[in-house]
Amino acid sequence: MYGKIVDGVFKEAPETYTFGNGYTVTNFNNDTALLAELGYKEVVRFDVPEDTRFRYIYTYEERDGKIYESRELDTSEELLDDLKARRIAQTREDLARYLEENPLVSSCKGGVEKKYTVTLEKQNQLTSTVADFLSNALPIILAGTPIEQIDLPIYWNAQGDICEKWTYAEIYQLKNEMMSYVRPIVEYQRYLEKTIMEQEAQDKIYELDCHFTRDKIDKFIASREVVNE
Repeated sequence: MYGKIVDGVFKEAPETYTFGNGYTVTNFNNDTALLAELGYKEVVRFDVPEDTRFRYIYTYEERDGKIYESRELDTSEELLDDLKARRIAQTREDLARYLEENPLVSSCKGGVEKKYTVTLEKQNQLTSTVADFLSNALPIILAGTPIEQIDLPIYWNAQGDICEKWTYAEIYQLKNEMMSYVRPIVEYQRYLEKTIMEQEAQDKIYELDCHFTRDKIDKFIASREVVNE
């Protein structure tokens, strides 16, 4: 490879060169004599292959009759912001997938152990179900009836089952268990998001291990407990 630096800008020798008089030379970039005559010099390439995940900035310096190529990671704010946004979006997708694939196991309904879906949609539905019950029960509560004695219908279902009637105590226990189960998983995703935002280089962003596994979540919970002691 041959090139030259013109006004601080590197220009690679073209395959075809056209002189001012219109005369055209093909295979120009391999004609070493003509290249030298027109000021083109051999380029010493940066000899480490590119990592295709990254975007680089190349610089060129002329010395000892040759042009030396250097390369560094692009650290522009625009690029880093884009990479961070894409990695954060991936952690959110991974969080949703993890919740979908890892239901809560609970015996809150009649003492029978079953699995309960804990996706964001199900969390919102459960919150709405409890809120509707309390809204309908409020006049009765104000009239002096204990909440556990109120027989308003509440319907919910375990994973794979049809809806059945629940007591308020059962649905309230499920809501609390679901919140306790989901909270550290969501906190782990937020920890990953914060860690991603703190990085200042492409390679550091890509090197972060952001996988959702039970082991990683348990270690995260344990580390939080140590800090809080």
